Amino acid sequence: MKKLLSIKTLWSILYFVAGMVLVGGIWELISHLTKNEIPTPAMTWDVFKEVIQNPMQDDPDTKGIGVKLLSSLGRVGIGFGLG
Repeated sequence: MKKLLSIKTLWSILYFVAGMVLVGGIWELISHLTKNEIPTPAMTWDVFKEVIQNPMQDDPDTKGIGVKLLSSLGRVGIGFGLG
């Protein structure tokens, strides 16, 4: 019977987590050094949670992320078709 989590898999998970922590730490440091001109990971996460709540919002002044994504994919499709 095959093991669910081998040592190789555990090392891969550890490397992934360590890489994410390193990237997050560098991002946080750069944000601190630029006096929040670049948002922190926490600030970005808060905005993401707001944006994702209503992805298909299609008001005249506000478009949801889903509407923007579909519009962008439509343009890519048109460009691909023309090519």
